Amino acid sequence: MQQLYTVKVARVVLAENLDEARKLALSVDNPEDVESVEPIQGLFDIPQGWENAVPYGAEEQTTRQCLAAYL
Repeated sequence: MQQLYTVKVARVVLAENLDEARKLALSVDNPEDVESVEPIQGLFDIPQGWENAVPYGAEEQTTRQCLAAYL
């Protein structure tokens, strides 16, 4: 099952697991921004301003929509 992860606060990714989330984050521009990758467990974990962003790895769903679909 896919889960959302925050990568630093520079991006949000949708991935199957933590390793995949790190690889996806590192494959995008500015890999130096990848200091930490943390799973998003609920609305309180979504970085401010990223609720309506489309995460890397998601087609067209926003972060909030992905979270609702996978919880």
